[in-house]
Amino acid sequence: MIKKERVILWAKENRVYLAGFFLPFLIMTVVCIICGVVPFGDKSLSIIDGLHQYMPFFSEYHEKIRNLDSFYYSWNGGLGYNFISLWAYYLSSPLNLILVLLPKTALPLGFSWLLVLKISLTGLTAAAFFIHRSNKKNWKVLIFSTSFALSNYMIGYSWNIMWMDAILMFPLILIGFDKMMEEEDGRMYAFCLTLAMIGNYYIAFMICIFLICWFLFYEHKSIKSFFLNGVYFAFFSLLSACLSAIVLLPAYMGLMKTASANSMSLPEHSWFTNIFNILNTHLIGTEPVTNNNFDGNANLYMGMLSFLLLFLYLFGRRIKWQEKVRRVIFLAILIVRFNEKIMNFIWHGFHDQYGIPNRFVFLYVFLILLCGFEAMEKIRAMRWHHVLSAVIAATGAILIFSFMADERPEEIVIGLSIGVVLGYGILLLLYSVRKISYKKCIYPLAVLVALEIIGTSIYGFKENGQIDTVKYFADTKTIEVLKETIPEEELVRTDLVKSKMLDEATWHNLKAVGMFGSTVNGTTVSAMDHIGFFTGANEYLYKGATPLTNVLLNVKYNILRDGDKNANGFFIVSHEDG
Repeated sequence: MIKKERVILWAKENRVYLAGFFLPFLIMTVVCIICGVVPFGDKSLSIIDGLHQYMPFFSEYHEKIRNLDSFYYSWNGGLGYNFISLWAYYLSSPLNLILVLLPKTALPLGFSWLLVLKISLTGLTAAAFFIHRSNKKNWKVLIFSTSFALSNYMIGYSWNIMWMDAILMFPLILIGFDKMMEEEDGRMYAFCLTLAMIGNYYIAFMICIFLICWFLFYEHKSIKSFFLNGVYFAFFSLLSACLSAIVLLPAYMGLMKTASANSMSLPEHSWFTNIFNILNTHLIGTEPVTNNNFDGNANLYMGMLSFLLLFLYLFGRRIKWQEKVRRVIFLAILIVRFNEKIMNFIWHGFHDQYGIPNRFVFLYVFLILLCGFEAMEKIRAMRWHHVLSAVIAATGAILIFSFMADERPEEIVIGLSIGVVLGYGILLLLYSVRKISYKKCIYPLAVLVALEIIGTSIYGFKENGQIDTVKYFADTKTIEVLKETIPEEELVRTDLVKSKMLDEATWHNLKAVGMFGSTVNGTTVSAMDHIGFFTGANEYLYKGATPLTNVLLNVKYNILRDGDKNANGFFIVSHEDG
């Protein structure tokens, strides 16, 4: 009974933290039910590269840990490849070890719910940050933490599951940053930044650039404290880099051998697009960007209440004008970097975007939410003219974004955005003129925000689409049976004549020819191109194989499905279920 009472007491004391996790989790569960994601159907959230790369790499990781194989190298795909560099780039998240507990056939389910877990943990860490900033375990933090966890950025790019670890650590890094600046204690900062770098060094690199700006715009007490804080900042940042070097160095060394490592050069200054084409993605009903070859696109939507509160932050009272100026300059820098080619190239790790534009937008989204949260914290001091000015400015911004863009959003998107802003504005106006109490203002606001987030989450994931697990993974057990017919003592290659996904051979743990991935060796790509295989910047596939190349590469087995053409003159040695 004592233990039970302690658990109840602990849950009561930490109910806002728990809600920060479970609110996104429940919303994502509703999304999974509606979209028919396993176990509620046959779908999976592993779209685009999640299907073609990450699922196969998870399979190989699963196989290596289960069989206690070497982590240094793998023969299963790509003619053999440096597995540790691939692991450092794609698989280093400690949370991925959860998948080892599942059978291989359950990995599509595991991928989807690991993604749900990471989104929910993002809600928890964001709630922790807003509680830290206000020093109060107030329910209103959930408005902002859930808006971050289920912003269009998180929905649109959720399939990049390896990014999520660094993103969910980001709010904790900022908590640690505050402790380092205010208490001269950098342990939490260093620990969280290290975990972010281990989880995904690529997103962590973008966070590091943000932190430099964050430090420069931080409210230091004096010039002396600026330099002293700078020493702490530099020391603990370098400490994090050293602690995470076990992952950073293999990843760096592997990437330096890729085809794109030496081909990237600083672009000339130019703009991707009309800036209003980017800014109008703030509007509700904007379809999330999942994969887009236009580099001037972005996922800026994070809820219309925060959009309105940004203007209340600018027009309201009790917030220092110096702080407002610093925040506006910071936001302006981020907006310019969405659109200016040189700055965008640098922020993406001196690399082109390759169909996933503006990957650092989550930093901008978080900064907008922080402005909104700070405005909400000062809501009691706001007067009706502050609120009215914010509503007029937010409505005007929506109209300007829409009508100044090269392609105007649909009328329903414009109308819905203005309508939602007016709805939130009316509640805040009624509170500012003391027609309703604080509770009668904040609770309806929370309900409206919850409905908005639920609606946009369902819409966003519906627009993303899901893959059919039966279509792509139904042959898994059958091919396992066929693999057993290959003599174990033979070091020969086996590949699929026609793959359902680009790295399907790696999914089946076959000693295969082709591979698609960011760590693919550039010299091998060039060699495979010269002998007639299908190649790209970071891929070479089994397409283009001939009897001659099969002899050169020791490919002695092909796997064909009913209807595939036997172009290589092989004879049937085994047949199993089509």
